Amino acid sequence: IHSFNLEYDVSNTLINDPRFRTYNLYVDVQKLWNVVSLQLGRQPIYSSVAGGVFDGATLGFDYSGFKLLGYYGGNVPPYQDWDVADFSSNNFIAGGEFSIYALTDWRFAAKYINKNFPSQSYEAVRLDPELNPINVLIENASNQYEYLSGEVSYYKQKLYNFNARYSYDLNYTTTS
Repeated sequence: IHSFNLEYDVSNTLINDPRFRTYNLYVDVQKLWNVVSLQLGRQPIYSSVAGGVFDGATLGFDYSGFKLLGYYGGNVPPYQDWDVADFSSNNFIAGGEFSIYALTDWRFAAKYINKNFPSQSYEAVRLDPELNPINVLIENASNQYEYLSGEVSYYKQKLYNFNARYSYDLNYTTTS
């Protein structure tokens, strides 16, 4: 499965023209032994608290109304460059989901996600005590977020549906 984009500014030449973006490029293997699924490569992630793409692996087990899904990988480089994401302790995404579909028309799910971007330092002009401009290095803390979520859904064919979700921010220890 793939999704690419090639962009070029025809009116004004830009430093990064042309730019080739790789949105999705992954191998998707479904229903191995009617239970296992596997995705490897640059793939989308859809979660109640996060979305986007990552470079990595997703492994799923779906059996008799129960589904377990886990994923791990690196955050995609800026502008979806062709480079493979850096997998390090400060640049990763990890998570999982356990869903129950065993009851007719109902779905229950528990989800976890931990997404961490490397902090980016930069210089900014500030004023010293004598009001002279000086360059100051700004170093941000981690851009990490970590959530637990619970979901309940009820679907009655073409009549109505009900969805409820609760997300808890583990970093700030509060409801999100």
